Amino acid sequence: MYYCFDKENITEYTVTKDITHIEDGAFYGCTSLKKVTFESCLLKLSDSLFEKCINLKEVILPDYLEIIGNKTFKHCSSLETISLPPTLSSIGEWAFAFCRKLQINLPDELERIKMGAFM
Repeated sequence: MYYCFDKENITEYTVTKDITHIEDGAFYGCTSLKKVTFESCLLKLSDSLFEKCINLKEVILPDYLEIIGNKTFKHCSSLETISLPPTLSSIGEWAFAFCRKLQINLPDELERIKMGAFM
């Protein structure tokens, strides 16, 4: 797993429209990150994408997101709310594990929540 931003001091990041894929763990351990906005049409958030981003508070997800991967937001202990798009069909294992402050509304069309997703 390669961590693109783990040593960077970025506090906000916008995933622009031209980005079609983000590798697993790209933001893993980016402790300064507080906000992420997706302008892109990503259909899946990769495994461990924001894992251990302990100061991440706000995420604006892509409108057509279908899958949240395994451990995508695991240990994002500052994450309080997130709006899941109605197109979301699957939440991976441990996706929101240990997000103790998180309040979330699940979309009606959600088909699968894997083991430990909200532990």
